[in-house]
Order: sequence, then structure tokens, then C-alpha cells
Amino acid sequence: MNSKRAIPLWETYRHQLERKYIETTGSLLMQRFPKAIYAVTAAGFELKIVLFLLAYSVHCLAGLQIRLQYTAAIWASTRQAP
Repeated sequence: MNSKRAIPLWETYRHQLERKYIETTGSLLMQRFPKAIYAVTAAGFELKIVLFLLAYSVHCLAGLQIRLQYTAAIWASTRQAP
């Protein structure tokens, strides 16, 4: 730490949580990356990266929608009729 000012404990804790979230997200993203990306030009490489990130985003959104549907189904099944 280069700063000499004291950082409040709550802020340190928040930074740790944010860092863990970012590192976990990066790790999950890297697990899905292919071992090698073959491209002839820089533009081709950039296109492959952008399309990969788009596909990963769609995959995450689809998973979120499935989880929301599952949660709604559980909630509806536990609701008692009047």
C-alpha cells in the first residue's frame, strides 16, 4: 500500500469482496476460453475475441433465465391457495 492515510475497515472489506468477485469472474471466463485462437490478422483476432465474449454473455443470460424460471416455479408451488 503506497498511501499513508488510514483506510476504514469497512472499505477494506468491501475492496476484498470486489476483488474476489472480479478474480472469480475472470477465472470462470478463462476456463471457457479455447487453448489457442488462430487468426491471420489482428482484426480477425479481435473479431474472434468479441464473438467469444458475446457468446459467453448469451450463455450467462440463458443460465440466469433458467434459474429465474426455476425459482418462480418453486415459489408458485410453495404458495398455498386461499
